[in-house]
Amino acid sequence: MLTLKIPRPSELSYRARLLADPATMAYNAGYALDAPGYDKATGTLAFPPYRWARWAARWLGNAPLRYYAYLLDDGAPVGSVAFHYESARGYTLVEVLVEARHRGKGYCAPALRLLAREAFETYGLEALYNDPPLSRTAAQKGHARAGFVPVGESREGPLLCLTRQRYFETKAQWEAI
Repeated sequence: MLTLKIPRPSELSYRARLLADPATMAYNAGYALDAPGYDKATGTLAFPPYRWARWAARWLGNAPLRYYAYLLDDGAPVGSVAFHYESARGYTLVEVLVEARHRGKGYCAPALRLLAREAFETYGLEALYNDPPLSRTAAQKGHARAGFVPVGESREGPLLCLTRQRYFETKAQWEAI
């Protein structure tokens, strides 16, 4: 059974391992990211313990502007999900990061639905967006299965959106799974 768990600041070692794993972060390689500890060759991000408290103060307990949780399968972490309001774009973006060794097991769409439940039912958001590059076919398919639809173009590919209305219209289908 998939669940979400907001970690305590002292529980961020799993996040650090995810970000440091070249296989998990390979999709991120080659981008011009302006982030401390970013390795352009591997896509990894250093997340040492001295950064945890500052990061936690920004991300944990700040919904609906920022939300972060571990994705658990029968209590064991398999990845993470997040959403955050992107003021430059004027909307809330979602993030799904499934650990490399757990990819291909169908986690993306259910993870997005769990994240949408938090966004829409707990925090009252109106829409969630993402713009995974077309080259990330698994992410494109997972978003489509979760109910995201193209609503425009971004610099990487289609801009995908799941509205609150569409979420509730398709909720019964997901609860039956």
